[in-house]
Amino acid sequence: MSTLIEISSGSYLNEDDCVTTMIERIDSTVTYNDFFSKYLMCNKPCVISFQAIKNWPCRHEWVLNGAPNFEMLRKLFGHSIVPVADCNRKFYNSQFKNNMPMKSYLEYWADYKRSCYDKSMPLLYLKDWHCVRSFSNVPMYEVPQYFVSDWLNEYYIAHPELNDDYMFVYMGPKETW
Repeated sequence: MSTLIEISSGSYLNEDDCVTTMIERIDSTVTYNDFFSKYLMCNKPCVISFQAIKNWPCRHEWVLNGAPNFEMLRKLFGHSIVPVADCNRKFYNSQFKNNMPMKSYLEYWADYKRSCYDKSMPLLYLKDWHCVRSFSNVPMYEVPQYFVSDWLNEYYIAHPELNDDYMFVYMGPKETW
């Protein structure tokens, strides 16, 4: 699951090379070494072109006419229990969270959309769902080469018996976060 990428040794950029005046768009032809030295080491933001994700199954199967394909999501994950935050209810310094079946969350979202985003309804956001962990047999995506060295996840990849990860799914209607 994890790929080791060697970074060629050489001189690193000086501080002047790391100044950001605009955010660049890059595509998958940028090598990992170039990405590492030009963006990662400088903490310089960039936007990775959609070409890097154009073949992801989730982009084609989970979306219909530019919107979430609720029927496909229900078919794949309907019985899964997912964590949902209510953006209108505070719980200390965060939102109140609860668990619900994915099919119920999708029904809520469809109802909310049909109601023209009625402000009297709860504002629910699916947050921190471990979809990849729960559905490792479902093809979803390939991690772009620039992120295959997953610093946060490497410990959990090395210890699968811990059954944890830092790979989450977030989704919700407009005005959720």
